[in-house]
Amino acid sequence: MHDTDLFTGLFVLFAVAFAAAVLMRVLRLPALIGFLLAGVVAGPSGLHLLEEEGVRALAELGVVLLLFTIGLELSVKQLWELRREALIGGGLQLALTAAIAAAVSAAFGVTGGAAVATGLVISLSSTAVVLHLLDERGSLETPYGRIALAVLLLQDIAVVPLTLLIPALAGGTSALAVLVVLAQAALLVAVVVLLARKAVPWLLDRITALRTREGFLLGVATIVFLITWLTGRAGLSPALGAFLAGLIISETEQRHLALAESAPFRDLLIAVFFVSVGMLVDAGALLANPWLPLLLGVVIYAGKTSLVAGIVRALGYPWRIGFKSGAALGQVGEFSFVLLLFAAELAVIGERQVQLLLAAAAVTLFLTPIAVSAAQREREPRVPRPATGGESQRSPDEPRFVLIIGYGHSGRMTARTLDALGLTWRALELNPATVKRERNAGAPIELGDASRPEVLAAARVQAASAVVVTINDRQAVRPILLRLRKTAPAAHVIVRARFAGEREELLALGADVVVPEEIEGSLAIVDHVMRFLGLAGDIRHRHIADLRAEGYRLRTTSVAELVGGEEAEPGELEPHVLEAGDACLRATVAELDLRRRTGAVAIALIRGARSLAPASTALAAGDRLLLAGARDEIARARDLLTGN
Repeated sequence: MHDTDLFTGLFVLFAVAFAAAVLMRVLRLPALIGFLLAGVVAGPSGLHLLEEEGVRALAELGVVLLLFTIGLELSVKQLWELRREALIGGGLQLALTAAIAAAVSAAFGVTGGAAVATGLVISLSSTAVVLHLLDERGSLETPYGRIALAVLLLQDIAVVPLTLLIPALAGGTSALAVLVVLAQAALLVAVVVLLARKAVPWLLDRITALRTREGFLLGVATIVFLITWLTGRAGLSPALGAFLAGLIISETEQRHLALAESAPFRDLLIAVFFVSVGMLVDAGALLANPWLPLLLGVVIYAGKTSLVAGIVRALGYPWRIGFKSGAALGQVGEFSFVLLLFAAELAVIGERQVQLLLAAAAVTLFLTPIAVSAAQREREPRVPRPATGGESQRSPDEPRFVLIIGYGHSGRMTARTLDALGLTWRALELNPATVKRERNAGAPIELGDASRPEVLAAARVQAASAVVVTINDRQAVRPILLRLRKTAPAAHVIVRARFAGEREELLALGADVVVPEEIEGSLAIVDHVMRFLGLAGDIRHRHIADLRAEGYRLRTTSVAELVGGEEAEPGELEPHVLEAGDACLRATVAELDLRRRTGAVAIALIRGARSLAPASTALAAGDRLLLAGARDEIARARDLLTGN
């Protein structure tokens, strides 16, 4: 292909994919459907705007990157949490769907190998479509959302052995040869994993320490394609190598960074893949007999939905959850196309059957958003889910979750305060040395760039009640705020700034509170000067409050507002643990008249893992009170509480 033809083809490819994505967005349908239709319209059997040559290579690269990101997104902990639904539910779904589809195909005259291949193709669902639909509707944490996720995880893992089994269905491969291939694959997996568990984390640590985005991206790409090349040289599918590379990197601290950097390329090449699949559809044959693929698509979708519903019911869930799970998993997925094209290449499935299955699969993709929307008319209660992203609902007694972006001095001080309150927090930090040190110390911190939506999703930002942005990079704060307002509009966002002049811009970008170091540093100096001059605490506090109001032109949010306690003037912030025998036990803070008698304020009461209202809760031994005020005021409060 000449350079001119190549660039013309790429222009047409991306133009039709873009138009299809926009149209599907307007129609509120999955973009994958639009990509398939774009390929049909622009391909050889349509307007002939695209040639298959050249597009197929990009499509194969898209499959490799998709398998890499699937491996990258998998979590051993997540699989363990969903083991029952994944192993039993997903295993039964995969086996029964393939067996039933193969039996029905054989009943209609399809030969043995082709019937089995057809069953395998139909058994898989679309991870891309289902997770997008559930996440968009906030259903990932419902019971049926968890079941769908578990089944999809098992299907994604099963793609690799299914791909290895397809050549055996061509008729020229013996059972012994299949076992040899599987043993070879298992040996390669073991060798790669053993080497990579030490080599890859060590190498990624060194690459990340360079603090260069280009270097990190190229380093990850080198690792992925090296492992992919090795599996290809071993006579196995390159896709297996890509999956292994993702699984290996998923166990390192750099997994969120790798996912964020690879996502744009993956999405681009996946669009190319589905357009190329659409190009294989014979539009003339489809228009000549549209009812057969339409009927087959409806039968496949209804059959998979009913089968999944029955399996879920057998697992002990109500029928309504079973049918919601089935509605989410009833379609034919992206890896089905991979298996189908592979089977066609090996002549396991004939051209006419390929065309019929391609069209029927497209019908199931069309049906999915319609059925999921109809199934969701009855809302299910949310349940907790492993840390994989998505919004969570907390009970009033559950500790609040605060996301700290940047773990320098300000971030650590915020974390210490939240620890003193017994509140849940997690942090994102770009310095690999800081992340390694703090993780070793037990801190819930991840390496990640908070300006990337994938990183924020992995940090479960939608579940955060507050986000504290403490980073020094002035330019990086702006894209972070824009992302936060899109992904977590309900979160209370507090931003650190260097200068007061930045405040209005940051508020306009979505910050709820901006804390300029210029103002707070000046107030600290004034407070120290007044202390040196011997001014009383109440005078200092009132003066500081007036200066702060003048500097901000509005009242800022205090720690008390985050935890639901009483408002306090600026000053020291210290925890105090009540002990058996203290004079304050069985009384409330309001009954003690703590503020009037000591000048200090109890802004939070922590009992176990719960944050309670200090003014109305009877105090008990073991309770932690967070006291705010001047040092002498806090000392008087301690004396009052203990009875000294």
